[in-house]
Amino acid sequence: MLKKIFIIILFCFTFSQIYSQNTAKKPLDPSVYKIWKHLHNQQISNNGEWISYEINPGKGDGKLLVVNAITSVKDSISRGYEALFSPNSNYITFKIKPQFEKIRELKLDGVDKKDLPKDTLGILLFATDSLMKFANVKSFKTAKDSSAWMAFVVEMKKQKRSETDSVKVDTLKKNGKGECLEQLVIYNPILNEKHTFNNISNYEISDNGSLIGFISNVEDSVDTTLVSVFETKTGDVDTLFHGKGTSKKIILNRAGDQVAFISSGDTTKVKTFSLYLWDKSQETEIIIDTLTKELPESWTVSEHGKIYFSSDNSKLFFGAAQKPEHEKPDTLLEDEKYNVDIWHWKDPYIQSYQKEHFEEEQNRSYLAVYQIEEEKIVPIENPQIRNSAIDRKGICKYAIGYADLLYAYLSQWNSHSFRDYYLINVETGKKTKIAKKSQNYYRISPDNQYIFWYDKDTQDWFTNEIATNETKNLTENISANFFNEENDRPRKPYSYGFAGWTKGDKYFLIYDNYDIWKIDPQMLEKPANLTNHFGRNNEIRFRFIDLDEENIFLDAEKILLKGFDEKSKKSGFYTTDFGHKKNPLELIQEDCFFYYPIKARDSESLIWRKMSFEKYPDLYKSNSEFKNIQKISNANPQQANYLWGTSELVEWVDSTGQNYQGILYKPENFDPSKKYPMIVKIYEKESDRLNSHYSPKPSSCIINYTYYTSNGYLVFRPDIHYKTGHPGQDALRAVVSGTNFILDRGFVDKNKIGLIGHSWGGYETAYIVTQTDKFAAAMAGAPVSNMTSAYGGIRWGSGSSRQHQYEKGQSRIGESLWENRELYLENSPLFYADKVNTPLLILHNDNDGAVPREQGIELFLALRRLQKPVWMFDYNNEKHTVRRWANQVDLSKRLSQFFDHFLKGKPAPEWLKNGIPAIKKGKEDGYDIK
Repeated sequence: MLKKIFIIILFCFTFSQIYSQNTAKKPLDPSVYKIWKHLHNQQISNNGEWISYEINPGKGDGKLLVVNAITSVKDSISRGYEALFSPNSNYITFKIKPQFEKIRELKLDGVDKKDLPKDTLGILLFATDSLMKFANVKSFKTAKDSSAWMAFVVEMKKQKRSETDSVKVDTLKKNGKGECLEQLVIYNPILNEKHTFNNISNYEISDNGSLIGFISNVEDSVDTTLVSVFETKTGDVDTLFHGKGTSKKIILNRAGDQVAFISSGDTTKVKTFSLYLWDKSQETEIIIDTLTKELPESWTVSEHGKIYFSSDNSKLFFGAAQKPEHEKPDTLLEDEKYNVDIWHWKDPYIQSYQKEHFEEEQNRSYLAVYQIEEEKIVPIENPQIRNSAIDRKGICKYAIGYADLLYAYLSQWNSHSFRDYYLINVETGKKTKIAKKSQNYYRISPDNQYIFWYDKDTQDWFTNEIATNETKNLTENISANFFNEENDRPRKPYSYGFAGWTKGDKYFLIYDNYDIWKIDPQMLEKPANLTNHFGRNNEIRFRFIDLDEENIFLDAEKILLKGFDEKSKKSGFYTTDFGHKKNPLELIQEDCFFYYPIKARDSESLIWRKMSFEKYPDLYKSNSEFKNIQKISNANPQQANYLWGTSELVEWVDSTGQNYQGILYKPENFDPSKKYPMIVKIYEKESDRLNSHYSPKPSSCIINYTYYTSNGYLVFRPDIHYKTGHPGQDALRAVVSGTNFILDRGFVDKNKIGLIGHSWGGYETAYIVTQTDKFAAAMAGAPVSNMTSAYGGIRWGSGSSRQHQYEKGQSRIGESLWENRELYLENSPLFYADKVNTPLLILHNDNDGAVPREQGIELFLALRRLQKPVWMFDYNNEKHTVRRWANQVDLSKRLSQFFDHFLKGKPAPEWLKNGIPAIKKGKEDGYDIK
């Protein structure tokens, strides 16, 4: 009997051991990068009954989910993406990608990109739960406001001429790379009514879906175009224009009764375009050409400018420019031509900037407006006033224009642009200068009654009433600060911004750090704190949420606020009463981070996402009061099988009395009695990201926090506070004091601490290892190592000078190199390279447009010369960060091996021990441990 009991106990114990081994969580490894899912493109139908979102793996085929919000029934469409609900919520349209592995196989077989399989269009009808598909689709468009009609373009295979002779409108359209046939399909999925038109180059659908316009080529002539419209109610097709040359940029007004497009009769490479307008009450007419008197001589509509109707259908905006000049015949061979850039000290912009923005400048156009009813043309911009800000709906009497070319040279060392500002009357074209050489930003209130701006000198908000030209300081009698109180750069601080204006420009809502202020621009009412000082009293940062993107005014009846607790990092949503003095009402608040919600247009249904370090930002649905919450997605159920980690907010005080916050990530099964290796990741202030979630994925520049906690590391992210002139020492003080604070808690191995940062964090890392030996290994990504040479360098991505970054920007020196060269020397890691005893890994790619690669090379060569342990990764054709998947996976593997060796004592891989000679590049990866 005892033997039987013993056998039973032994069996139970053995079974439990086997079961626990099979169900035990495992650490993350690189194999999960491809399979981990990411949620994208969430949306809700206008009636609130349907929700869609994409779930895509790191690599491979994803899927589109369509959910009935009432029944919770889901449809899954493999490889579906870029979905749009119909405006009447009766179907959803989307593209379907070809299979990932199929495309990969074809590429391996050498199939040309243009011959690879194309997307398929899918249309899911809700009433019948039926799915329709159309192959080889390039694009699709649906109406915005109403209508079941839609349109899409199908790429047809090239046919032999004999096969197209019998088809009246079938011809082949030149596209510059060969010949193809593009077919426009106008379709009503509800009625199953379809119309097709061939040789399409451009198409558009009106917001109300009543009209679809398109441009096509005429049979037997690639140089003759048709501009046509299809009326969805009648099925009639009208030809608006038929002529030689090229037509493009068709645009329809919101009501679907006006069409504009540009056309050129030139058959040469250089074309001069005219602007055409059609409406239902009259024939198509030319409204802009080179003879238009309201424009400067020889100007016309630009093919590069944006063309659009105002939402009230009263105005047509377009870009105008000098008509293009025909190039002279080239009579020289390439080796007979000189090729030189001449840098001149009086140039508004330096040559590198001019070259980087060459195409933009070559295609520059100047905004103008055609007043449709008055048949009047009003130029808004010109070569002096080259830019303007105008109401996005075009329903406006005024615009703000600004001229900056005169002060462009100052941008070399000033991070804020100087501009002259003008008030422009859109109806008359009259321009009135309202500010000279200003660094402020001037705007127009939505009802066009006021100019408003934040003044960086006085740190107050102002309005100027346009009708009376009366200027008022709105905030001078308010005790709160409206400038960024945490600004730590040597320049005038920005404001906290504004929420917007209520209907009729009655109230202006602006932010301080925590609260929202309601201000009467007439100053007849005293400014009121809309959030009743609840934000500042509780350190909760409130911001207004506008759920209707069509609104130009704030909704004073339904106020939704997002609240973020600066101390605890909790967040949530609140509401308040616009007219009464009371605290905001909490609707929901959790120890997580909430994304902004999306509202159904015709119902009170919301969809939103929330996340924490441990919880993936899945999708949720609720009503507008955040009740009846329903979880919609579960993107990564496999997370339950893996060790993860936790995030903890930590606070400490350094020896100077400065208060700090930071984030400490711990392994899931953290044991305070053990000693852990720790990596310190640095940049600036990052503690607000306590509840950010980090899915396992390969690195673009730094470590993946989740991967490292899953594999037994602590990760620490300390905030850094700066004072002008000593960014290196500021970073050193914050990082060392924070690291010591964590060390004092007793669970970190003091000999196994790493340091990592990229870009500005890369600079800080490089500097810190010249000042302390506290770190056993460090990785500096794209570091500035020599501020004297970097100061005189170029940001090749933009072509601009780097001087402003040091004098006024992130580098925080505050003075020029000649005003205080000692600060540049003090803050340059290069000049202390002989003090480095920490093994240092540098990442600096050969196409970095933000920090010149020479900065990484200078540091590498200095440490190499001093025989210090140093390595550098240079990913070919990569920019400031690593973007190609294969390179990201490689970087992740090598980073892990680097820190595992120095912080965990694992053997060094071959690349770390002996490098990889150039002759063996691509043949050996050096991952192996020999």
